[in-house]
Amino acid sequence: MRRSRRSTARPASRLAPLAVAGCLALAACGTSGGESDEADTTAAPTTEAAPDTTATEATDAPATTEAAATPTTEAAPTTVAGPPADLVLGFDLSSGDINATREKYGVEGQNTNLLPEDYVVALLDHYNEQGGIDGHEIVPLNYTAAGDVAADVRDQERCETYFNGDVVADVVIGTNSAILNGCATDAERIVVGRGFTGLTESELEAFPGLINPQAATYDRVARSAVQLAVDEGLLTDGTVAAVVYPGCENTSEVFELALRPAIEEAGGTVTAFEGTCIRSQADEGTAIAELPNAILQFKADGAEVVFNLTTGFIPVSLMMNEAENQGFAPAWVLTSNNEFGAITSMNPPAAQLANTVGAGWTAALDTFELDPANLGPKAPECLETFASIGFPAPANLGELASQLDACGVFWALEEMLTGAAELDRDTMLETLLASTEDTAALTNSIDWTSGRQPAASYRPARFDAATGRFAYTGDAVAMPD
Repeated sequence: MRRSRRSTARPASRLAPLAVAGCLALAACGTSGGESDEADTTAAPTTEAAPDTTATEATDAPATTEAAATPTTEAAPTTVAGPPADLVLGFDLSSGDINATREKYGVEGQNTNLLPEDYVVALLDHYNEQGGIDGHEIVPLNYTAAGDVAADVRDQERCETYFNGDVVADVVIGTNSAILNGCATDAERIVVGRGFTGLTESELEAFPGLINPQAATYDRVARSAVQLAVDEGLLTDGTVAAVVYPGCENTSEVFELALRPAIEEAGGTVTAFEGTCIRSQADEGTAIAELPNAILQFKADGAEVVFNLTTGFIPVSLMMNEAENQGFAPAWVLTSNNEFGAITSMNPPAAQLANTVGAGWTAALDTFELDPANLGPKAPECLETFASIGFPAPANLGELASQLDACGVFWALEEMLTGAAELDRDTMLETLLASTEDTAALTNSIDWTSGRQPAASYRPARFDAATGRFAYTGDAVAMPD
């Protein structure tokens, strides 16, 4: 295996894939499920000097003429270029055993009960079998949580695993975590966000190594929801607009700095409900239990339209059911962050769906159907790659999204590494943001030259009672800055 980059002097080493168990801050991290890292003490190849040439012999000449020795010119040393450096890729591994993950997808088509990480491991192996990315082999560095620990504890453990060990990750496939992103910033490393839920504008500014291949900034999404509501005639002067948002730092910021000002600029007034920030499984139950109170408040305040800064379709579906129970029928304005296409799987009341619109940029999930026409331009290549590895065609949208999302991560790595002079953060990002290739698979289209959250447009959608699904009602609209 090629030389791997390390945290300080980066000595030459040969790394076996590392599956590092989670550990508390300041505690020792051990390896699990993989071979231990053994340092290669062999010295790097040295350049050899060309052999000396001796003086030319004298030729037969008159005795009075001495043969002059011709000075020799020593050949310049030949420099042997080393192989490209490895890219150390950090990502979570629930089992702690990367070989167990490989067995799940690699043995006689077993690939059942797969997790998003399994698709990442499959692509990692596939790329390495093809010689890596632009000659760079991808070395996995994994974190495994020890049970159901709080999110902030997990993130501290991730920091120790990915950035404070003998081997340091160059790129981490991460979550939207201020702790992890802060550690990556301090270490001058890159974090690639998963899925299509974006980061806030201030997070991007604070964490210069943060990217998300299939997302738009949370702020732009919030403004897009307001723009859609205005275009659909749901938000005008005097409209009472309800907003439900988790009390997390990022969603609170988006509400105060983007969503509320946009609603008020459009002439609306705001009634807001701040819910529990979900940081653990216990918080999920609390957040769900609060939803009836939100609906009660919105109905009492005379809300006519509801905006939702929660993520996923379950909170919205539960709120719709509660609104029906309380005889409250507002308009609902959703986005791809709410996975609005999947709401129909929860069978919410038809009266609530009748006046529901969405701003969408993840076509397959917005329309909730496996229609190739609703995928990004690189989706066919992604599906063909997984088929060549041995995966069956996606049987549902969850499998489809996991495959396309994993491809999006590795295509971002391709754009970062191909032609990059060095594997430092700034050089790789500069290379990425100069790319003009549309590598969208899960999203409709992306443009890396527009920034580190390259989804920059949405399409308006509305629930279609005839088909029981959401359908796009117009062409792409630029997300407002």
